[in-house]
Amino acid sequence: MDILRKKKISSPLLFLFVLLFASVVSASSAFDFVDKDGDLLADAPMTADTRSPDVLIYTTSPEAEKKNLSVRHAGLMAFIAKETGKKVVYLETESALEEIEKMRDGQLHIAGFSTGNVGFAVNIAGFIPFCVKAKSEQIMGYHLQIIVSSKGTYRSLQDLKGKVLAHTSATSNSGNIAPRALLPKFGLLPDDTYQVIYSGSHKKSIMGVVDGIYPAAAVASSTLQRMIQVGTITESDIRILYTSPQFPTLAMGYVYDLAPGLIEQICYAFLEYSFSPETVKAFKGATHYLPISYKDDWEIIRHIAEYNGYSYTTDGLQKMLQKKQK
Repeated sequence: MDILRKKKISSPLLFLFVLLFASVVSASSAFDFVDKDGDLLADAPMTADTRSPDVLIYTTSPEAEKKNLSVRHAGLMAFIAKETGKKVVYLETESALEEIEKMRDGQLHIAGFSTGNVGFAVNIAGFIPFCVKAKSEQIMGYHLQIIVSSKGTYRSLQDLKGKVLAHTSATSNSGNIAPRALLPKFGLLPDDTYQVIYSGSHKKSIMGVVDGIYPAAAVASSTLQRMIQVGTITESDIRILYTSPQFPTLAMGYVYDLAPGLIEQICYAFLEYSFSPETVKAFKGATHYLPISYKDDWEIIRHIAEYNGYSYTTDGLQKMLQKKQK
């Protein structure tokens, strides 16, 4: 279980709750949540304690979507306003930390969080992720892939023992954090049974393999496919030795203590909305949203975070952000 009920409690009581519920919430946080149904999300409070604000504050991850966020989401915001009968206002944020703080403090109601930050938002702010972008009936996502040159003799992961495997950068999920967590079960231990060299980017790793600079590389499938599509490389240039389970993309959701009727209207709006042609292009072919399960779809992300020592607490988020800034 990740979470307990949101309320201020004394240190002795917090310690007791940790023992009873095996929570990952630390004493440094003023909040905790209840999860009686085991879905790893905050249970809704008593009806009398829920909120139905006249103005809904909406934002999405600046790290994940980069630019023109309020424009890209304007159509959906208008649709949510129509379904709920409430004004929907976009809130500009600078970071995931600011997003989480706003939601935790009751100043943000609907939000999108990038893949690695979803767990922090869930546990620190009571975020309830329920949908992601989709193309047809397939949710959008990407994979870690281990690639080698098609001209070489490497045919399996075991062939890479004792070799160099290019990672991208220290804070990259598919380019470093994920392979460190997922490859040991195949006998590939970073800086032990294989040598890590940082290339600086997924593109440099891919071109390094194609040009014979690196024997192998850990890369994002999305970058690899994009380079093939634009003709930078061809499928025949590389051989894929491993593809991880799918990593979900940015998740959309709401804060846990909204009124049940309002939540139903918000969810309906997301799942019924179809993207405009301009938004489809900006979202790389995604056309709509589909439901997801945090417990199931984020299992691999939680495993990677745990393996790399990230706890889903305010302190854990601060440590991760400090690492990214180095």
